[in-house]
Amino acid sequence: MSCGGVGVEIAFIGAGCNRIVNNVSWGACDLVAFGAQNAVAIFCPKTARILTTLPGHKASVNCTHWLPSNKFAFKAKQLERHFLLSGDADGAINLWEVSLSDRKGCKRAGPSRAFEWSARVR
Repeated sequence: MSCGGVGVEIAFIGAGCNRIVNNVSWGACDLVAFGAQNAVAIFCPKTARILTTLPGHKASVNCTHWLPSNKFAFKAKQLERHFLLSGDADGAINLWEVSLSDRKGCKRAGPSRAFEWSARVR
């Protein structure tokens, strides 16, 4: 990415997991989601990197859950769309849709590259 003649590149994305039970969810898409303050962090276990954070909550994120979950991975590996639910301390629930356009593994990518994220419901 270039900004006025200066090159900018993401070197590291860090996020701390909120200390809440059931705040981490491993999806059939081989990604892990967890609450990180008022956002949801998406972690790739294959590369041990946080791919992105999803802002959108006004309170601390208490729970995340992938649809389909990793429990049904054998049935869902070929799916191009997965969904992620996230809930916060104020009772708001967001439904995120992820389109997996690049199935070659986890790459560090912005919202429009390997993974596309969008909030559908609040």
